[in-house]
Formats: sequence, C-alpha cells, structure tokens
Amino acid sequence: MEKSDYKVIESTSSDGSTIYSFVDKSGDSQLRVYDLMTGITLTHHSAHTNRFYSYTKKGESLIEIYHCREGRMECSYKDGYFYLMPGDLAIGIIENCENEYIFPLNHYHGITITINTAIAPKCFSCFLEDVNVQPIKVASMLCNGNSFFVIRSRSYIEHLFSEMYKVPCDSTKGYYKINVLELLLILSGVDPKENRLNTYTLSSS
Repeated sequence: MEKSDYKVIESTSSDGSTIYSFVDKSGDSQLRVYDLMTGITLTHHSAHTNRFYSYTKKGESLIEIYHCREGRMECSYKDGYFYLMPGDLAIGIIENCENEYIFPLNHYHGITITINTAIAPKCFSCFLEDVNVQPIKVASMLCNGNSFFVIRSRSYIEHLFSEMYKVPCDSTKGYYKINVLELLLILSGVDPKENRLNTYTLSSS
C-alpha cells in the first residue's frame, strides 16, 4: 500500500473502537483501534495488502508492541529490519520517523499496543499499587540501545494474547487494560539474552 493514492474510511463500532479502512489497488488494511487510557491504544490489524505505513508526529516518541497471529510482517526501523511470524512478539521504540510494514504473504492479522511516552502514565502503579511498571524502562531494557527487540513464539506470550483475541464485547476496554498491564509486567521480567540468538534481524546498513 503506497503512502498516497489510497482511500481511507473511518467508522465507529458499537464496542467503542474506531475502525480505519485503507484501500488501494494492491488490497486493503483495516485497523480497529481502542483508546484504553491517555496515550495508550490497542489495535487489531488485519491486512490483505503488501505494505502499510505509519507515522509519528514531530516530537513524539512511541513504544509499540506487536504480536503476530496469522501471516507474516516485516518491519523497517532506522537501525535494522525484523520479521514476525505467528506467535512472535516485538517491542520497538519509534521517534520522529516513518515506519514501513511489509506483508510478503499479503495476509496478516495481529495486535499492536501503542504507548505515547509523552502523555501516557510514566508508571502503572497509579492503576494497581503493586504493579510498579514503567513502559519506557521496559522497552529500553529489552531493546538495549537498539530500536527494537523480538521474542520468538513462547507459550506464556501466546497464552496472554490468546485472551486478547477473544475479549467479551461488553467489557472490551476493561479487559484490554488488564491485559496490557499484565503484558508489561511479564515483559519487565524477560531476560534480553534469552532471545537474542533467535531474533534474526538484518542491519539497515
């Protein structure tokens, strides 16, 4: 999907999400976006096209957590590229840049959690007293000076995201808030060295 020359259709769903449909000659991509709290969104991404672009506004710094349910996604960052297959998870730090997402199979279904570090809560202990998790520290610890970090399919990740794909419609946002808190708490305890040999990234140089 080219950066221009595509049609965007926006609508609102009964479950409180906003649906964005991007259509061009190569196919379509649909984003179902849930605003969970200030600066934090959860998006179901369904793509039947070969590529998609996202942008950060000037001065923004975002943390994005991707989980691939079906298909394959390849993502370019300023210092390299990574790919995701079913069950894989990646966490990336985006600053003032354009991200290109490529779908080599023209088929992708997954979830993206986006945290705008400028306006999101710095620490989630304000929601649960015993959950002392700071998203930017979790991302920085895992990425370790790079723009992204990949976790290949793990049972504990798959279990958590399987719950996100079947949330009851009448309690969607509440469930997702709990899921995001749980995910960040789990990621805060991941040893980056555990997955480093299985990341399979390519340098951009």
